[in-house]
Formats: sequence, C-alpha cells, structure tokens
Amino acid sequence: VNQCHLRGKVVTGNGETVAAPSGETRSLEGPTWVHHDGVAYVFPEASDLRLRAGDQTGSWKLISSQSSDDSVAHDLFKLWIDHGTRPKAAEYAYTVVPDVTVGDAKRYARDVPVTVLRNERDLQAVRHRGLRLTGIAFYRPGTLAVSKALAVGVDRACLVMVRRRGKRLEVTAANPRNRKMTVNVTVSKRLSGEDVRRCGKGSSRVRIDLPGGMYAGQSVTRNVSVDGR
Repeated sequence: VNQCHLRGKVVTGNGETVAAPSGETRSLEGPTWVHHDGVAYVFPEASDLRLRAGDQTGSWKLISSQSSDDSVAHDLFKLWIDHGTRPKAAEYAYTVVPDVTVGDAKRYARDVPVTVLRNERDLQAVRHRGLRLTGIAFYRPGTLAVSKALAVGVDRACLVMVRRRGKRLEVTAANPRNRKMTVNVTVSKRLSGEDVRRCGKGSSRVRIDLPGGMYAGQSVTRNVSVDGR
C-alpha cells in the first residue's frame, strides 16, 4: 500500500497507536483504517493487513546497479496486504485520503463516500457519490451500469471518467498504453455537443480522439449537455 520514511506516530482503526519505531510487524484484522503523516488508508472490506514501523537497512544498489552499495538505515513506515501463497481470483480495495487528521480518518471510515462498483479482471470501477464522479478502467470493450439511470460503455480498452454537473456531463478518456487512438464512449442519455451522435432511444455516443506523439497518454475531456433528466 505504501512504504515511506516514518514521520511521527501511526494510528490504526483498532485503537492502537505506534508512538515510537519498534520494527515489529503487526497484523490488523477486519475492515479498518491506518493514519500516518496526514494520510489515511481506509479498507472497506476485510483484508489481511500488515503494518511495520521501524528501522530498515539496505543498499540502493539493490534497485539500481549504478547506485552505491553502501548500507543505509532509516525509520520506515510500511503498510501492505498479505495476499497469501499463489492467490487466485482474489481481490482487494482501499481508499487513500490525503491531508486529514486522525479524527478526520475516523469520520471518513464511518461513512466512506467511495463505492466499488466492479472489481474484476476485465473491468474495475469506483464512484464518489459526493462528487458525482465515476472512474472506470476498461481492460476490453464493455459496458458498466453505474446506476439504474446511467450506463457507460466503450469500444476500446481505455480509462474513462464520467462526472455529472447539473445539466452537463464531463466525459474524459485516456489511453494508458500511450498511443494515438479513437474511442467511442456510449452513454445511456440523450446528449448534445461536440463529437456527439445519437445512437438509439435515450442513448448517445461520444467520440474522443486521443493523441499520440509527445502528448500520448494525455486525457481528453468532452463537456456535453444532457437533454432531459
């Protein structure tokens, strides 16, 4: 989940406070949260968590042959999920919440605004109800039912974000393979605007041309109007 320099105390959702580095590995059971250095890590589902705060010694040469092989030691914060031996069809999910206090972390964990819609091999999606924002990773062409009133589909593997702002809908796409590509995003709404084409009763297709070259991988947004509800 994270490995960084240890800065201050670590507080966990089960009430434990790690005030000083000990180097001991702790197991955290059940849905919980961990707070360190102004960042909360919230786990909405049961995960086999491991936490270690303490001294670690190593050499930068282990990750870079051009670095020095001198041993260095630092107090580190390490948080990870133990996936077991050769896991199959396993899954995990967590939310990273920056710039929060311990009290904020407690409140956030009691009512997490982020919902995991899908977490599968071919499609992963989350929705933030307060922002009315849905983020989707399509690993192949497919369709996601965001809600009873909204479905989003694509004809190419890509990343998509959809955000409702009143009568406007922001549709953003990107190609993480950093190649020029055209993707058609189908939305179960009657839309109008740039590169929008109606493709059936109550459905529209938004064409998004993604760049190549020095701008490869860049996100492109279409801001379109929603006709009706």
